[in-house]
Amino acid sequence: MMIALAVIYLLHHAEFIFVIQLMVYAGAVAMLVVFVIMLLDLRRESEGPSRFSGPKLFGVLMSGLLLLLLLLPIGARLTGVPGDMTEDALVRQGSVEFLADKLFGPYVLPFEVASLVLLVGLVGAVSLAKKKL
Repeated sequence: MMIALAVIYLLHHAEFIFVIQLMVYAGAVAMLVVFVIMLLDLRRESEGPSRFSGPKLFGVLMSGLLLLLLLLPIGARLTGVPGDMTEDALVRQGSVEFLADKLFGPYVLPFEVASLVLLVGLVGAVSLAKKKL
């Protein structure tokens, strides 16, 4: 799926994002997922039927809220209005410069939040893999 997404970027003449997609997501993140699966102790016996307790209910509610927060901006963008990355903008400025201006300009905070989310996931995977803290 990640390689198919990279090909879609290539078809839209976004060569830089194509290469980054292949290197980062299809390479590094896929390997991270494989290593996390290898580190988890899957031989542990099940604890029996699970009941909703306070932390589990809180987790379900927060997951639903996060899903809603992620889907609302997507729904607002489905208006058919063209964005900033037009063919003229790419010819004028180039795809790498245009991406850098957008990524490190108005979108620097979401970019840093995404890096923190990845860091929290990595720390969580390592803590799950440890037998004793």
